[in-house]
Amino acid sequence: MTVVDRWKKGGRAIATLMALTVSSWGTVGSFALAEEEPTETSFIRPPAHCPQQVESLAPILLRDLPNYGNRVSQRSRRSERSFAPQSHILRAERLVFDSLDPRGDGLLPTEEELSKNGLESIFFTTLERQYLETEIVMLQHYHWVFLAETQEGWHLAFMYSRLAGLPPSDPPTPPRNSSQGVIAQGVRLWLRDCQAGAIDPVESEGEVDPLE
Repeated sequence: MTVVDRWKKGGRAIATLMALTVSSWGTVGSFALAEEEPTETSFIRPPAHCPQQVESLAPILLRDLPNYGNRVSQRSRRSERSFAPQSHILRAERLVFDSLDPRGDGLLPTEEELSKNGLESIFFTTLERQYLETEIVMLQHYHWVFLAETQEGWHLAFMYSRLAGLPPSDPPTPPRNSSQGVIAQGVRLWLRDCQAGAIDPVESEGEVDPLE
């Protein structure tokens, strides 16, 4: 056998060995990939259920309303470059009508008028901190939100608000139409997100209490 023949034979042997090695690596690699392939995980939050009954919807709305109202206020200040005193909503809490006579001046609709027009109302208060140039002032507002039900869900029909006295010895101001105010805009945005299932879900049944 000549040198050339031995070289060809050796070359074929080496090529065969490399092919087997590559094949073996490919098989081992495929098994490794199959074993290490992670399970598919979804990081998208599932849609939250938006209650159809106002009694169940209201506590979740009030839970989220300070965040929504503060975002509306911040965007408004940036877009309008307003230098008005800055307010920060600390909390929103439901109230019963006995805590403040809401219709003593006849400006707000009666229960009969609400029922006749298919409206539902939510009565609540917000506590706000207002930053002035030299001091910080605490403000309490009373709000009456009137909701109308449509095929898409609940929508804000109109809203009235009044400023309560802090200290309590000061009488509250008369109700005023606040349908275009910060709180009303926050309510609209929250209702939109609620209908889209984009609100934070209620973690447990005890997290919020339905309105009585």
